[in-house]
Amino acid sequence: RHLPPFCSKCGRGLPEAQSIRGGLCATCLNRDYHFYRAWSVCRYEGLIKNLIHSFKYNQKVQYKQIFQSLFQEFFENFDVIKEVDFIVPIPLHPVRLREREYNQSQILAAVVSEITRKPVAKNILFRSKNTRPQIDLDEKKRIKNISGCFMAKNPDQIESKSILLIDDVLTTGITLSEAARTLKQFNPGRIWALTLAS
Repeated sequence: RHLPPFCSKCGRGLPEAQSIRGGLCATCLNRDYHFYRAWSVCRYEGLIKNLIHSFKYNQKVQYKQIFQSLFQEFFENFDVIKEVDFIVPIPLHPVRLREREYNQSQILAAVVSEITRKPVAKNILFRSKNTRPQIDLDEKKRIKNISGCFMAKNPDQIESKSILLIDDVLTTGITLSEAARTLKQFNPGRIWALTLAS
C-alpha cells in the first residue's frame, strides 16, 4: 500500500527525504499534469501487479471483489473525494472493447461508485483513436501515442463539475492527463484521478 506522506500530485507514497520538496516526488517536480491530483491505493508490484494483469488481460473479472475491499479500506482511511460530482472511467476504443469484452476501468468505476455513492457518467468521455498499449512504449512514445485519442461530449454535464477519473494503473500519468486535458475544454471544476495501483 501507499502510505503517507503522499506526493501532492501523483499520490504515490513519498520517502521522508522528498516530502520537503513542496510535497512532490522527484518525478512530479519535472512533470505537469492536466488533472489536479491523483490517488493510488497500492504499489504496482508483486501480487497486486499479477492480480491486475490477470484482471485486465485474462478475464479474471472476479478479482473485482478483492479490489473492492482494497478501495473500501482506502476510503475508510483517507477522505479524498468528497468534492467529486461524478466518476468517469478511462474508456477503451470500441475495437479493443470487442477484443477484451469488458473495460476494466469501467468495472473499477462501478466498484468505487458502490462504495462512495458517486454516480458513474458513461456518456462523457470516449476514445476516438485505437492506440497501441502504453505498456510497450517509452515515455516520449506514450505521449505521442495517446495525444488526441479522447473525445468529450455533453458539455452541459461537464461545466463546473468536479470529476474523478478512474483507471487501473498510473505509471507515467500520461493517459489520465490526456483524458483530463480533453475534459478541460468544457470548463469543469477540479479533475481528480484514482487508480488501483501506481
